Amino acid sequence: MRKWDFFIFILLAFFCEATFLNYFKIFNVAPQLVLSLVVLASLFRQERLALGTAVFAGMLKDLLNIQAFGLNTILFPLWSFAVIRLSKKISLDNNFSRVALVCIIVFLQDSVVNLIDFTLNKSAVSLGLFLRITFLDCLYTSAVLPLLLRIIRPAIS
Repeated sequence: MRKWDFFIFILLAFFCEATFLNYFKIFNVAPQLVLSLVVLASLFRQERLALGTAVFAGMLKDLLNIQAFGLNTILFPLWSFAVIRLSKKISLDNNFSRVALVCIIVFLQDSVVNLIDFTLNKSAVSLGLFLRITFLDCLYTSAVLPLLLRIIRPAIS
């Protein structure tokens, strides 16, 4: 089961995001558990397995989102690949660096998704509102990450 544990965690996170995390939104922002798990899989799993996990997570996330279909299926493996390459160059072995990395990836994900949404739909969100929502998204996801790390600790040990 060691190969499939992150797939199971991603399925559970997907169902949590789709159901009961809607009740814990702060200013209509919920933590991005699936993206966090993709980053953690990229840090703790082999490259091929991490990229497969990212593609699987992206396809599931595309089922949940209303943005352009396939966007997360493309972006999640890109983030996974970037994290794999970055982890070979710098040490990401403490929780603070992992939280910072997840915060950066969440910010980049939100930026790219909103830029593509603006390009396709011409629905402009003011820069101030975008920055507040993105900052809150990064903060909320980063606050939940230590709990997520504690839950998946047996799978990564």
